[in-house]
Amino acid sequence: MSVVAERKRREFLTARQSYLGGTDVAAILGVSKWSTPLQVWREKTSEPDPDPDAGTLAMRRGLALEPFIAREFERDHPG
Repeated sequence: MSVVAERKRREFLTARQSYLGGTDVAAILGVSKWSTPLQVWREKTSEPDPDPDAGTLAMRRGLALEPFIAREFERDHPG
């Protein structure tokens, strides 16, 4: 991950601590396969772990593919 991408990701993770998203709600309701209410509480009340090697295989794949997916989206949706 580039330095700029890593900085943006850290900024995103820090900002994400201040609100609940759909992924958080699913975990809080106990219907998420990837997270638990306790994990959401920990993420919202402490520093997020920006380590791309942390998490599940699916999470690591998602992080690795983010730049490619963003480029493809921009290519298909210019402007």
